[in-house]
Amino acid sequence: MPIHLLPDSSITTMVMGGDVYAYAQTYDGDIYQFIGNVSNSSAFYGNRKKSHVIIERLSRDTPLPDAPKLFTPIAAVSFTDNLNQPMSEKYVFYLDDNNILHDQYDTGNGDYKDGTLAGLKIQCAHYSALAAVTIKGQYVYQMVVFFQAPTSDGAVKMVSFAGRHRTWALGPARLRDPPLYGTSLTAVPPRTGILGRGKVDAKNEGQPIYYLQLDNNAVGSGQGEAEPLPLSGYDRDDKPVSFSPHTSLTAVDNGYQLHLIYKSHSDQVKVIRIDPTQGLQKPDLFFHDVDVAPRSAIAGCLAPNTGLTTSIVIFYQALDPDTRKVFMSARVVYRSSTATADTKWIISEREVLGD
Repeated sequence: MPIHLLPDSSITTMVMGGDVYAYAQTYDGDIYQFIGNVSNSSAFYGNRKKSHVIIERLSRDTPLPDAPKLFTPIAAVSFTDNLNQPMSEKYVFYLDDNNILHDQYDTGNGDYKDGTLAGLKIQCAHYSALAAVTIKGQYVYQMVVFFQAPTSDGAVKMVSFAGRHRTWALGPARLRDPPLYGTSLTAVPPRTGILGRGKVDAKNEGQPIYYLQLDNNAVGSGQGEAEPLPLSGYDRDDKPVSFSPHTSLTAVDNGYQLHLIYKSHSDQVKVIRIDPTQGLQKPDLFFHDVDVAPRSAIAGCLAPNTGLTTSIVIFYQALDPDTRKVFMSARVVYRSSTATADTKWIISEREVLGD
């Protein structure tokens, strides 16, 4: 049965065990879960039999209570309570028609259940994106979700969930100045040297790091309660790094460099790398697919079990030039994790996951 995706749907991705998961919204507003695997560190293969709708929007053309709104932002993470245990739960986050933040989770049997996040009645800005990340605490894992508040300053806030206690709490961070209204958000666990600037506030150590676009279209980063600031570096024209307004951002960290991937004004998928010792590297071309939908989101994750090869799976929507329909696509972009800066990325063929 064909999958009819919503054009310009939000896209997010995560890894649990040896599987790669991606999420997008269908034309009817359902949230669809794609499942696949990376073979030989170099190609992605979708598993159509395991991929399915996980959260429905409609019942007889009427929106269900707490259903995802059309064009909802989507974020997802894997999670478990205790340190040194494999991830065993999948969490998906979205907004309803009133822009209330929700979570649903799957403990391993494929059946998603309503979580408790909606009980906090967190109302996000109607233009808000979402980003989620799992980080290690001192004793347990924690999830953190970032969103924009419906205030004149477009403040980025966070809400966190602690393992074992299994409760959500609105975080203290209120990062006021100066995010772009409707900025893309992406987050990674903390690591020294990937914030993108020299000075780090010690009180925010251990907090997740997130990346966003500022109101002057520069790319910035934030951590904990500190205000987000522009990344320190220059583009190839010796001007500060700046993106097209409302570009889609996705970040992955291979332990050597932070890879901040974005879509350029010419629909090329590019990457900026943050090296803990060398700082911000100038943008590289990841790949250029002439059929990338002009307003497509992008989402990336590190493929599991690839040894010394950095294999990044990129999900996006492509546009069929004949039918003008959009379809979910995946590519693997890979090279040695210790490659020099001028080493070119190898790009897999496009895998079509659904239309």
